[in-house]
Amino acid sequence: MALTHRITIVTLVLLLTVALLHFLSISSLLRSASPAIPAKPWPLPKLKRVTTPPSVRLQFPMPKEERPMECIGRQYDISTMPSVSVIIPYLQEDLRLLDKTLGSLLANTPPELLDMILLVDDGNDANHSFADDLVDLHPKVRVHRNSERQGLIKAKVTGASHTESPVIIFMEPHCIANR
Repeated sequence: MALTHRITIVTLVLLLTVALLHFLSISSLLRSASPAIPAKPWPLPKLKRVTTPPSVRLQFPMPKEERPMECIGRQYDISTMPSVSVIIPYLQEDLRLLDKTLGSLLANTPPELLDMILLVDDGNDANHSFADDLVDLHPKVRVHRNSERQGLIKAKVTGASHTESPVIIFMEPHCIANR
């Protein structure tokens, strides 16, 4: 038994040593390579502004019902639940995905529980700002624009500072909320 443990430990030490040597050889190769060339941003296509009415933009196929059977029939007293604000920071997102996210939230959230959906535009360029298009979708949709990119966490903190709801939910801009 003791011999088996020693062999296992020796094997583990050898594997870790090989992995470390492999990592060190790769990192030394990277350091000895030519100096870093500044990356050029990917060219972004010029996007057209939205001409589709908001009522059509918010339509989307409802996802398949995936809840367990015992949850489907369950009823909740909404009057006892706190209201929420949903904060969604976004950077260079596709407007169609934002529309689906907002449409699913508005369709699947009881209106009396939803104070607002606040999208935080984290310093997007003119092709990805969409503030006017998003605000036109629904009265509960608002947009806060950071004049320069702050990063995900700072954008979330900024969004949270612009709401007074007792509950704040942070979401990604490319999710579909289910029931």
